[in-house]
Amino acid sequence: MRLWLFLAMSALLSSAVGPASAAVRRCGDIVVTAGEDRVSEANAKKKAMAAWIEKAAKLGPAYTAWQIAAGHQLSCLKLPDGTYRCQAIGRPCGITNVPDRLPPGTVPQAPAVPKKEQRI
Repeated sequence: MRLWLFLAMSALLSSAVGPASAAVRRCGDIVVTAGEDRVSEANAKKKAMAAWIEKAAKLGPAYTAWQIAAGHQLSCLKLPDGTYRCQAIGRPCGITNVPDRLPPGTVPQAPAVPKKEQRI
């Protein structure tokens, strides 16, 4: 009797829950941007980041989060005239619960191995 009740409850619960889903991080191709030359390093970083976010937004608003970008790097160079130029590099990523509905140009997250890019 207990076995029958257990099987009946298991069947009822499994049919009510439906298919399982999980959050999946999807990433686009690497985005490399350089900001404008600025007197302050902080402002140069802001410009480079703004340019990266603008470029990443072409995949959709979910792909503009720098914190979850794969292989993200922000590097700056002090120029001879005393100004700074910064570069933002990273693969824009978004989190989705529906893996089959992705913007074109996105792929499942692979190990972050950035391609060799020309550095400033």
